[in-house]
Amino acid sequence: MVLAGHGAVVIGSEMSADVRNVYVQDITAHSTDRGIRLKTRRGRGGIVENIRFENVRMQKIKMEAIVLNMQYGDRSLGEEGVSHSPKDKTTPTLRNITIRNASCEGAKQGIRIIGLPENPITGLTLEDLH
Repeated sequence: MVLAGHGAVVIGSEMSADVRNVYVQDITAHSTDRGIRLKTRRGRGGIVENIRFENVRMQKIKMEAIVLNMQYGDRSLGEEGVSHSPKDKTTPTLRNITIRNASCEGAKQGIRIIGLPENPITGLTLEDLH
């Protein structure tokens, strides 16, 4: 069981290398800021892929139960909340993320996903969420 803290499972933000083939199973989070959290931003590059969460229970989450944010800390966001930039080697990639059989009792927001127009999140599977 994860009690308090910034998240039950957090990948990112201060990263520029890759994170691959992570499997998280049978965890409980209680009173964390967020439940599942993946975060990166332009300028950092790196690939986050083949990440799988199964059987995650969350209770009393202060912010989002699930958040994928590819614009974490981006100070250049436009008026509509999305900035545009050309894709290059410093553009991060999120792909093949699966969240299956997850539940949350109490959160400010259920799911928040912020991608990048030039490199959208691909292979995202959300299944059996409550």
